[in-house]
Amino acid sequence: MTKKQFALRFGAAVLSFVLLWFSAGLIDYMRAVCFYKEPVFCMDFGTDENGGFYKGLGYTYAISGNFDYDSPAEYYGAQSVELWVFGQKVKTVLRYEERSDAE
Repeated sequence: MTKKQFALRFGAAVLSFVLLWFSAGLIDYMRAVCFYKEPVFCMDFGTDENGGFYKGLGYTYAISGNFDYDSPAEYYGAQSVELWVFGQKVKTVLRYEERSDAE
């Protein structure tokens, strides 16, 4: 195997890993932020029926909500989601924002 072949194979392996990591992060982001569900490709740390911390490769979700299966369907799921990427807080999403109807 020449140096050029090695470089191409190594580059393809690195690119494949990066694409897999990005895909897993995107799927977790869509589940947590858009669908208000628990992430799939994260390890859970200290979770219970009120949410918890989920850590992936380079990103962390702090989810608080109602994950008790006996609760009504409209209240089931995440109520707030915080996303950290490489230790920096990136986004906070609230499912039901308080709105003032008083005019």
